[in-house]
Amino acid sequence: MPFYREVIFSSQLTRTTGRRNFNNPVDPHNVPLEPVLNVDGKRLVCKVEIGLNSVDFQVWRVNVGRVPF
Repeated sequence: MPFYREVIFSSQLTRTTGRRNFNNPVDPHNVPLEPVLNVDGKRLVCKVEIGLNSVDFQVWRVNVGRVPF
């Protein structure tokens, strides 16, 4: 499953172009993310209907300190 690996960390106003964004690559091994597992120990994947399409998505948990979000 894909993981979005770039985040806009900061931006800067310039005289010529207006605003300049700085993108930083994200290594998923260095962020407090982990996949949520179902009772069988497999990754939890859900499905939602959007219009006439069915979209599957994977559930992830973000751990901040000792409190999971």
